[in-house]
Amino acid sequence: MQGPLLLPGLCFLLSLFGAVTQKTKTSCAKCPANASCVNNTHCTCDHGYTSGSGQKLFTFPLETCNAIETRVITDNCSEERKTFNLNVQMNSMDIGCNDIIQGDTQGPSAIAFISYSSLGNIINATFFEEMDKKDQVYLNSQVVSAAIGPKRNVSLSKSVTLTFQHVKKEDPVLTIITYVGLSVSLLCLLLAALTFLLCKAIQNTSTSLHLHLSLCLFLAHLLFLVGIDRTEPKMLCSIIAGALHYLYLAAFTWMLLEGLHLFLTARNLTVVNYSSINRLMKWIMFPVGYGVPAVTVAISAASRPHLYGTADRCWLHLDQGFIWSFLGPVCAIFSVNLVLFILVFWILKRKLSSLNSEVSTIQNTRMLAFKATAQLFILGCTWCLGLLQVGPAAQVMAYLFAIINSLQGFFIFLVYCLLSQQVQKQYRKWFREIVKSKSESETYTLSSKMGPDSKPSEGDVFPGQVKIKY
Repeated sequence: MQGPLLLPGLCFLLSLFGAVTQKTKTSCAKCPANASCVNNTHCTCDHGYTSGSGQKLFTFPLETCNAIETRVITDNCSEERKTFNLNVQMNSMDIGCNDIIQGDTQGPSAIAFISYSSLGNIINATFFEEMDKKDQVYLNSQVVSAAIGPKRNVSLSKSVTLTFQHVKKEDPVLTIITYVGLSVSLLCLLLAALTFLLCKAIQNTSTSLHLHLSLCLFLAHLLFLVGIDRTEPKMLCSIIAGALHYLYLAAFTWMLLEGLHLFLTARNLTVVNYSSINRLMKWIMFPVGYGVPAVTVAISAASRPHLYGTADRCWLHLDQGFIWSFLGPVCAIFSVNLVLFILVFWILKRKLSSLNSEVSTIQNTRMLAFKATAQLFILGCTWCLGLLQVGPAAQVMAYLFAIINSLQGFFIFLVYCLLSQQVQKQYRKWFREIVKSKSESETYTLSSKMGPDSKPSEGDVFPGQVKIKY
């Protein structure tokens, strides 16, 4: 089954992030969020952040690093109604060019947009506590400020548009659904992987694909449960985010290989050329299944290592469209697999219409195609729902995402194990062997207690409620 071949991919990932962390500074225990240690003596804010005091190097333990975006404008505002957009931590500002560069301005002009990471917590803890409790007022966004270069008039010809990102509150019900659901999914994925490994009757190329898909999902869900909230130290959070990126991409890549295997199987049904399919899949599945995700993560980590890990989650940053380094391949795999499965059903319906539909090979391929298509929608629709968590329906989509995501492992175990006749027979065989072994063990224990020369007296009752008389 080549199960241990997952380890080289993970080892490559860890070595990759070991190299990446050389580019980022070592985190210090006394440095604030979004800051790194320099020479084990001072702290400095990460790229895209500035200290509240304005100092580049600092040692004050209560210092904060605020997100900032600056823009140097050299345009002469020749375009009518031209505006500039600045984004910081999902907050944005739109300002007209004529308000930045005025008629008497010479040389370039600068504009800055700053988001204060901790000021909102201070305001909520002090200012609003003094107000009437009946008002239930609280600050639900970060505090921002903007500045235009020196010697600018305070009057603006047009209004400046500020867009705030609401602070997301933790939903306890959603958290419970996520953790309970993923725990059940982990158990089902473990049982499925053990079944694929130990059940000799079903071991083939398809089972090998199911096994590695289950292993990737198992490790991804396990790491999500234990590491998604470990935002400190930052280096560890970046490694967790990169590992999750790799494992989830690997799971979707193995799902793509399942679709390819199904398509090749259906296409070669008329010539019964199964040996060539198996040779091809064994040759490509491990380099593709674990190599392609590793290359994707390597490129992403090398280009933007600071975007692995956010302030509250060890996942990919939304800034600069970095999340598409995951969603892009997922959408592509989902689309390709959907096309492959449509072709499989078309081949089974059109090309094989002249053959007996009761042929076992055709029936098995048709059932496998149906299961794989359902699996595609279970895994693919999960992340599609994640994309739709915007607007008024965001809360509903979040609940659907949590529920369906937790059903992935259960679905794989149900479809490929519990609903398989071969696996059912193997389960019954294992159950009988366990019962037989337990019965023999109890009989041996009872015999040992009685001794070799002792005889049971009338009325003795043994395990199983069997009364023995002489």
